Amino acid sequence: MQVDVQVTGGTTTARLVDEGRIRTTLTTQLGPIDAANLRRAHELVESSATIGKVVVAGFDR
Repeated sequence: MQVDVQVTGGTTTARLVDEGRIRTTLTTQLGPIDAANLRRAHELVESSATIGKVVVAGFDR
């Protein structure tokens, strides 16, 4: 299914996700950001076995 979307502040995308019309490619989320999780994320991507996105989250500003 192809969806043509004009995004205004992300609300259109959020609605389409909520409706199940589109879905994220996020498959792995690691956190908090630290040396161990950065190393693990790098290993996952380097393995070529990962399908989807790997996100390292939890950076405090």
